[in-house]
Amino acid sequence: MTSAYSTDLKLELMVTGENAGTWGDNTNNNLNLIQQAIAGFESIALSDGGTVTLAMTDKAISTARNMVIKFTGTLTGASTVTIPDTIEKFYIFDCSAVVGPTNLTIKTASGTGFTLDAAKIYSAYTDGTNLNEISLDTLGGTVAAAQVTPAGSDTQIQFNDGGALGASSDLTWDDNNLTIGAAQGDLRLTDDDQSHYVALQAGAMAANATFTLPIADGSADQVIKTDGSGNLSFVTVSGGTAWQAVKTSAFNATAGEGYFVDTSSGAITATLPASPSIGDTFEFKDYAQTFATNNLTIDPNGNAFEGLSDTNHLASQNRMAITITYSDATKGYVATASANAQADVNNGDYNIVAPPYDVDFLLIAAGGNAGGSYGAAAGGAGGYRNSYNSETSGGGGSAESALSLVPGTVYTITVGAGGGSPTGDDSSISGTGLTTITSIGGGAGGPPGNDGGSGGGGAGHGGANPGGAGTANQGRPGGTGSGGNTYRTGGGGGGAANSGNTGSVQGPAGNGGNGVASTITGSSVTRGGGGGGGGQSGGGTSGGSGGSGGGGNGSTNNSGANAGAANTGGGSGAYEHGGPGGGSGVIILRMPTANYSGTTTGSPTVSVDGTDTVIVFNATGSYTA
Repeated sequence: MTSAYSTDLKLELMVTGENAGTWGDNTNNNLNLIQQAIAGFESIALSDGGTVTLAMTDKAISTARNMVIKFTGTLTGASTVTIPDTIEKFYIFDCSAVVGPTNLTIKTASGTGFTLDAAKIYSAYTDGTNLNEISLDTLGGTVAAAQVTPAGSDTQIQFNDGGALGASSDLTWDDNNLTIGAAQGDLRLTDDDQSHYVALQAGAMAANATFTLPIADGSADQVIKTDGSGNLSFVTVSGGTAWQAVKTSAFNATAGEGYFVDTSSGAITATLPASPSIGDTFEFKDYAQTFATNNLTIDPNGNAFEGLSDTNHLASQNRMAITITYSDATKGYVATASANAQADVNNGDYNIVAPPYDVDFLLIAAGGNAGGSYGAAAGGAGGYRNSYNSETSGGGGSAESALSLVPGTVYTITVGAGGGSPTGDDSSISGTGLTTITSIGGGAGGPPGNDGGSGGGGAGHGGANPGGAGTANQGRPGGTGSGGNTYRTGGGGGGAANSGNTGSVQGPAGNGGNGVASTITGSSVTRGGGGGGGGQSGGGTSGGSGGSGGGGNGSTNNSGANAGAANTGGGSGAYEHGGPGGGSGVIILRMPTANYSGTTTGSPTVSVDGTDTVIVFNATGSYTA
């Protein structure tokens, strides 16, 4: 019977009675083949870009039977080594001498295998179909704890200490943080040949500090800066201002840049960043010497400017240069330098202002008191001046122009006080750069009537005394006293809209002139009425009625007459002798809410009507625009 051969190592399997006389030779041959499989070594040159086929031949020394196979050669393209199919065997492949090892794949002829990842020694086995790499992470089992006893204590990092594990309390890891705990210990980064290093070292700290690196690289020439809270970022820092090409239209300004601005064709707006950092600086220069004609508007873009909330400022002087720097949330952008190229004009001022805004006003002085006897004359209303909504002023005057207030300027609001003074106190608005506007106090009554915002009435006793004159565009004249020998009456005080009426003998005293209505607060309110005249007791006389708008009623004895209403500028009603006093004045300002600064004194009443804010001053105070 013919011998067979083993599947894996191709050993001859002899049948009993066969190979008489050669059985010993055949057995020795099998032993040599086993020896090759257990301890055989062979060096095999690889084929660059080709395939090397390892053979397993029956009854003969073969390349695929070796335990250790060393491959050599330089590979630049995909190359393959194949192991015969069907065999089952363990291999050690020494690939440490292979150049270009990642180009080499070792596999079975028809099955799979593995591709080298480096020039090193690999172990693998065939399972009759595929070649399987044996890697360290696929091995099971455990390493006895006694063999790797760590040095030091918990969290200390292990290192080679003369062939044994070492540790130090100055080098620890707590699952999140690596700590070099030695006093001002270094983190050293060596150069390419390890001859020098850069050391990072903490200073003598009073408290912990954490620095968070930027999440991306910066641009060329940028540097790292901190926001004061440890957050680092890349910013551009130059040795000086980065001047830009001439600007001829509106533009957005960038920190660190300077701008030549040509306003020869019209005004230009430069918008500053909405989210600036402290120290961000911007420079502007009048390129065409036209800032005085066509201003450069600098828009703070929601930030404060010189402490004024989101208020544009104007560069308004020819030849000027201006530097703006961001300070903080309170003052915002501020002017840090300014110059004018004309020496005779350069007075050191910054030459930059916030543009003014219009404010409507109603300005009423205090009403006058009554005066005279035996038919006293009434007081005239305080002067009445108005700019709002084309409404008339006193005395038939037209609406005046609105005030132009400059942001940051304090304006004094003086409200005339009412009471027993003969002539009412003036009311006024004044401030730097503003021509003071004044309403004249109401004229006192009696004989003859005193001039005022509106004139006081003339007294009835001592002849037909004339009333006082009113002030142009503020009020009307007072009425004439009755005259006569008995039962006399006084004239009514002048009102903002109408003159006071004349008193009559043995009849009613003169009525006060009516006031003027205004909707400056959002509702129609009449103010500035003249007082009603007084009458001599008996003989059918009666007191005159006060004019609409706060004028006091008159009477025929020394009681019953009314003072002018408070904060209307109404004139005092008259007794038979004298009167109780004129009403105090009032000043009302109305402006767009967007311009309202919120800074006042004197406790005015502030309200909102539509898109406007209304400030009512019933007493003296101030408003900072």
